[in-house]
Amino acid sequence: MIEYTWHITGLTPREIDGRGGVATQIFFDLIGRDSASGREQVLKASVTPPLDGLSDDGFVALDDLTPEIVIGWLEALPFAAAWKAQVADALAEADDAPEVLPWDRGA
Repeated sequence: MIEYTWHITGLTPREIDGRGGVATQIFFDLIGRDSASGREQVLKASVTPPLDGLSDDGFVALDDLTPEIVIGWLEALPFAAAWKAQVADALAEADDAPEVLPWDRGA
C-alpha cells in the first residue's frame, strides 16, 4: 500500500480583481511511501489553483491559508489522481531497480 503525503513548498501571491494576497501558484512535493518496502518517491510540481471563487464567500486570503486548506485544493483537482499514479508507477519501477552497483557486490 502506498501512503501519500503532500508538502507545500511555496505560494506565489498576486493581486487579482482588487484582492491582494491571492495565491496564484502552489509549489508542492507529493511524497509516496510504499509501506511494504519503505521506499519513497517524490513528485515535485507546481499548479495554478482554481481562481474562479474569488468573488465567492469561500475566498481565503493568503494570510489566512493553512496547509490543510491548500492540500484540500490540491486533492480536489482533477489531476491529483494522475499525480498519485505517477508516483505509484515510479515506486513500481524502483522495485525493479538494482539495490547496489554490480562492482560493489561481494567486496
